[in-house]
Amino acid sequence: MALFLLTEAIYKATRVQGTSFGLIDHIITNHTTNDIISGVVVDDISDHFFTYIVHDMPSKPTVNEFLFKRNFNLNNIQRFKQALSNETWNDVTDDNNVNSSYDKFWKKFSLHYNAIFPLKKIKRNINLHKINNFMTQGLLISRMTKNNLHKAALVNPNDLTIHLFKSYRNLYNKLLRKSKNLYFETELNLSKKNPKKPGT
Repeated sequence: MALFLLTEAIYKATRVQGTSFGLIDHIITNHTTNDIISGVVVDDISDHFFTYIVHDMPSKPTVNEFLFKRNFNLNNIQRFKQALSNETWNDVTDDNNVNSSYDKFWKKFSLHYNAIFPLKKIKRNINLHKINNFMTQGLLISRMTKNNLHKAALVNPNDLTIHLFKSYRNLYNKLLRKSKNLYFETELNLSKKNPKKPGT
């Protein structure tokens, strides 16, 4: 009979109740620890944390891992206005051909636009960038506050920290449900006369 050597892949607590910590969610594998990546994801969806295991393999970036954004702050807008006012437009206004006139205008406009508002590649952060249309900026801030209160309750569990976290979590979940319901209700009303309209 073949002998299989099994090993535990999770080494941290997967459930925290007040001052009680327990490792009760196990992942058992016959791979060596050098071949796997495993761990615990702290979240407040349930009283058990998520456990995961990944066999060592080349990682592939997700499609939406990065965002491209332009910085439209007041200073940049002022710089853009100044650049356009300093530009010479005689070749645009003197050209009687509408197509070539537009091409000349667009070339100058886009040159200043891209120079002052360049596209910058930034890594997507679910705590800063919404992944759903019903997630507002206010809800993103509230989610960060909820997560911080959850960490505080885990690090220093007492009646106050636990009460603050649970109260804020319940309020956040209530607002999230309302925002989601409002978003889908609005989308359904917009699509009432066009049932073939794709969802957004």
